[in-house]
Amino acid sequence: PVAEAQRPTFAAAQPPPPATPANVARCEQTLAELLGRTQIQFATASAVIGRDSFAVLDSIAQAAGGCPGTLSIEGHTDSDGRAAFNNTLSRKRAEAVRAALMDRGVPGSRLVVAGYGATKPIASNDTSEGRERNRRIEMRVAPPA
Repeated sequence: PVAEAQRPTFAAAQPPPPATPANVARCEQTLAELLGRTQIQFATASAVIGRDSFAVLDSIAQAAGGCPGTLSIEGHTDSDGRAAFNNTLSRKRAEAVRAALMDRGVPGSRLVVAGYGATKPIASNDTSEGRERNRRIEMRVAPPA
């Protein structure tokens, strides 16, 4: 496998497109499809990104060039453990994804992070399958400040 430092970067050659509703929708759909096919994997209770996630990060970096404005990287966890730990972990994971995208050429000025811990579940935390679905990174176009 190619070492992380040897991976190609995907710096945007053009400025981002205007933040029209159609461009925002297209970007969010592309990012959702990429993240829907595979989750970004982290070491247990850690913000270290697994090597198996490098390819999806490459694809996300490439897609970011066609996205308008600022992208929000949102970290989520399941409800296992203490809320304070989960909130910190979800933010650190979002920051790790931001750093990985910057390493791939996405300008840091276009990336913001948020950690939500277990506050926004998409599945029940009562089953292992539900907890797995809740441990995720989501990305969307951030509203203008």
